[in-house]
Amino acid sequence: MAIADSIRDWVRRGAAAAPRSLGFIVGIVAIVGASTVFMVIAVRTIQRDVSLLHLEIARRAETVITDSMVEHVFGLTQTSRSVARSPADARETLDLFLRDYSEFGRVSLLTPAGRETMRLDRFALVAPDELVDYKNTELFKKVFSGGYYLGPIFFSKGGEPFVSLAAPALSV
Repeated sequence: MAIADSIRDWVRRGAAAAPRSLGFIVGIVAIVGASTVFMVIAVRTIQRDVSLLHLEIARRAETVITDSMVEHVFGLTQTSRSVARSPADARETLDLFLRDYSEFGRVSLLTPAGRETMRLDRFALVAPDELVDYKNTELFKKVFSGGYYLGPIFFSKGGEPFVSLAAPALSV
């Protein structure tokens, strides 16, 4: 009889504990559900804020790049005018340009027919047989019609971004 009483007691306690266990499980499910909702809201907020940050960085970069381009086009224009005034000193003028504008890696001088007559390169020696004919390029067409050329961004072998700028060599 003692064994039967023990079993009845155990069943009674288990039945009484079941509502508490069920309540515990429901509570855990509610906490997990609420956490999931808050997590989804947090992820969306983070994604929105990251997108806004990217836009702000792009706006600031655009301003810095635009200001830099204006400065460089001015320097390039002054240099091209110096070359036009004194073609015999072109090499020295272009050397000074590369020294003063360290952002430039290369500078070239073209004939009115579009042929490169001189190229100074900060990173390499340029042999005369490496000079290029630009007569059929957009760069040549824009510059020799009196305009400026701003080419697309490209990347060096080392992954550094570069852009082509060109200005006409007009005497003042």
